[in-house]
Amino acid sequence: MDAIERAARFYDCNKTRAVVSACDDVPHLVAAAARSSSDDFRGRAYGTGRPRVDRE
Repeated sequence: MDAIERAARFYDCNKTRAVVSACDDVPHLVAAAARSSSDDFRGRAYGTGRPRVDRE
């Protein structure tokens, strides 16, 4: 099964509509991944990989 067939199965539609739907979704997925990545980065102490601890 190729990528277009998997998309058609995922979106439960024909291949043409699946390609259009996937193309429409890409910008939203990229933006969500970028937000998630930057949120994770901001929540970590720089370079340690450990959660940041805010001290008062």
